[in-house]
Amino acid sequence: RPVPEQSTSVPGPSTEKSAQQARRILIVTPYFWPAVGGVETVAEDLAVGLIASGMAVHVACYRHPARQAGTHRGIGIIELAEPELSTDDVPASALQVKQLVASSRYDACILLGSPMNAFFYAILDLEDLKNRRLLFQPTINQEGYDFIHERPVVLTLLRKLARQTTAVIALGHDTLDARFCREIDVPEIGRAHV
Repeated sequence: RPVPEQSTSVPGPSTEKSAQQARRILIVTPYFWPAVGGVETVAEDLAVGLIASGMAVHVACYRHPARQAGTHRGIGIIELAEPELSTDDVPASALQVKQLVASSRYDACILLGSPMNAFFYAILDLEDLKNRRLLFQPTINQEGYDFIHERPVVLTLLRKLARQTTAVIALGHDTLDARFCREIDVPEIGRAHV
């Protein structure tokens, strides 16, 4: 079915402290406040820490029915199309993420979440992707690890994405995301704890 035009507007200066002077960071993650879970907590803690460092942060995520505000703890929220909406078999949210990354509104973009989410991969079409400051933190559990290895197309896309980013961040040295990076020969930056 056709995809309705989605707003990817960014909250204005009234919701940001010195947005014109601050570095602008986009965190792309499937789920965010008021959803609660491990990745949601990592995204929120990361955003709050970046804001405390003087950066302006926006999170692009799927809509949530209980979300009533466009900001949370100083974090601007950009709602993406629902996962089931697509155009020519490409998720509408993936096209929105691509548009946001291509917009040059952000000094850096952090992709955070399971690589099973298709909305990370449309940015691979951007010709200058390697020249952008793009960090990728794939959160890979056993289900995701098996999913990736059972689908050669996903494995190829994930390998390509990991090699096009500025850095790949693993949650720890002995995690499945770090193991995956070693398997595809992509160096990861480890995090001691979250």
